[in-house]
Amino acid sequence: VIGQPLSAIFQNEYVNSTSEESIQAVTGLGYWNGEVTQNRRDGLRIPILSTVSRMMDAQGKLIGFVATNRDITERKRAEDALRHSRNLLLSLSQTAQSIQHAGTPEEIFHAIGEQIKSLGFEASVLTLDEGGKHLMVGFTTFAAQVIPTLLEIKIPESKVKTGEFLRK
Repeated sequence: VIGQPLSAIFQNEYVNSTSEESIQAVTGLGYWNGEVTQNRRDGLRIPILSTVSRMMDAQGKLIGFVATNRDITERKRAEDALRHSRNLLLSLSQTAQSIQHAGTPEEIFHAIGEQIKSLGFEASVLTLDEGGKHLMVGFTTFAAQVIPTLLEIKIPESKVKTGEFLRK
């Protein structure tokens, strides 16, 4: 590594900065920190939190740089999961509001279907039987778990796979 240019060692892609900005910061301020992506030894690109500082000798002459790179893959995954959960919660809240304002079962079904679709899940047919006691659902497994919660429907374990739920 000694004597090799950084570009031969690290193939950085800067997330909120550029190579030029990082060089200006290190030479001007004495340090730079930010997010980049780099190749692991196996070639996979990973997110890195990088800090680079200049090193000076006793006379103040630049003698090199020291860099610390931290793999933040797990942090990025956690951030993505948190963002997904926040979006899901917002969507469920919007669905609950739509249900409260719905006047007919069809409006309720439409509100639920639109919100589930907005989350990227496929929705098909929602129907209520003539007696108003059975809700027939043609959604994904995820939606089959969410919809009963929104409508406060008791789900018999034997009915979850068929999409048939009994109202409370």
